[in-house]
Amino acid sequence: MTKQDLYDKVSANIGISKSTVGKVCDEMIEALKSALKDGEKISLTGFGTFEIVETKARKGRNPRTEEPIDIPAGKKPRFRFSNPVKEMVKR
Repeated sequence: MTKQDLYDKVSANIGISKSTVGKVCDEMIEALKSALKDGEKISLTGFGTFEIVETKARKGRNPRTEEPIDIPAGKKPRFRFSNPVKEMVKR
């Protein structure tokens, strides 16, 4: 499903224009990105949780040359689905 497919489906379900749905969804995505940038944890009850996790520095290997490399510590986004979504997908 693409963003446009999502806009079409929401628009049909609640009876508002696709452009309005698109604006609302785009603003929601921007708000989520801004919150993650600020290090906030975002919980969408019944769907899942977005958060930033810190990774430790570690050793790695260049797959082309098999040469060992140092991977620095960093931060990365993580999303975890809620249990109801996990159960729904299992069926």
